[in-house]
Amino acid sequence: MRIPEKIGKYRLISELGAGAMGVVFKAQQDVISRVVAIKLLPDEAERGDPALVKRFRNEALAAAKVIHPNLVTVYGVGNDVGFHFIAMEYVEGKPLDATVQTEKWSLSDLLSMCIQAARGIAAAHSVGIIHRDMKPKNIMYDQEGLVKVLDFGIARIGEDSLLTKVGTIMGSPPYMSPEQARGEHVDARTDIFSFGVVMYEVLTGVRPFTAPDTRTMILERQKLKNPPPVVSILNREVPWYIDRIVSKCLYGDPRKRYQTVKALVDDLLLAQYLLDSNRVACTVLADVCKKAAENSFCIPWKRIGRTLLAALLFFLLCILAMAPQVSMAFLLALLVPLFTLELFKVRRFVKGMVDRQVEKEIRSKQKKKAPVAS
Repeated sequence: MRIPEKIGKYRLISELGAGAMGVVFKAQQDVISRVVAIKLLPDEAERGDPALVKRFRNEALAAAKVIHPNLVTVYGVGNDVGFHFIAMEYVEGKPLDATVQTEKWSLSDLLSMCIQAARGIAAAHSVGIIHRDMKPKNIMYDQEGLVKVLDFGIARIGEDSLLTKVGTIMGSPPYMSPEQARGEHVDARTDIFSFGVVMYEVLTGVRPFTAPDTRTMILERQKLKNPPPVVSILNREVPWYIDRIVSKCLYGDPRKRYQTVKALVDDLLLAQYLLDSNRVACTVLADVCKKAAENSFCIPWKRIGRTLLAALLFFLLCILAMAPQVSMAFLLALLVPLFTLELFKVRRFVKGMVDRQVEKEIRSKQKKKAPVAS
């Protein structure tokens, strides 16, 4: 395949990578000297696989449908000199997995990257786009500290089913959800599962699911009987509330996962606030604080109160089992004062009601005796 020096208004500079959905080049739009990324797909690909070009154009339509700082922006799409092409924002950085492997990041930094990526996915979901191929290689970390979600090659837009028939398995096996591995109809919750796998890998450095080959991995994923170990077992720095977030994403049953990425982002922001409140932006700080106040796991004395109540009940059951007579005496000694106190409360409540009724009657009589103004 001979690559031309120029396609449309873009001059090709160097190859960035290749995949099933075409070859990506670094290019320059000479008129405004803008550096872009150009994805190319030769015209003859349509003869071998007509759906490939449709998916290629689907990527452009999906990415161009929403503009968000955490999504790659599409500048144009077209056909020239025997190639279909998509011109998009050039992200100078590294995929998320390469960034985590080559550089030492704090837990707060890693969580910040996950929050940015989740916001990009939430923006795509808000206009009806399901990515269906979430993996670290499709999440870029640029030199300015921004995370960008890219590669919507197999995205599904709205209820479009022409390119994604039931029974067709598409995506990356290590990251796909059970329903996606079964070839079933998928919704936004499939991206939540895949993103949970990404977070697990980012926080621990290993994938939660492994298999000797792709076929075995897909078969195991279709059933997903055994959940992976919690994140904190592999990374002792991870607190339990982040464990809970990742585990909730990785449920095999979609009904048990987060139902929206917005809810996932809210919990990630809350976790970031608990981990390092200085990393939470002022624009969302009020909402995060409100959620923290409403959430029981952020209020330690609520947990302590429940634990003490459970311990007391357990203690009473043990006494009841070992020494019934002593336990009955103990219960009577405990319940009599409580019962007496409740009687006083009831008496005070009844007396208050009677006093209010008497006062109401006195005021009614005074109104009747009051002289009428002439």
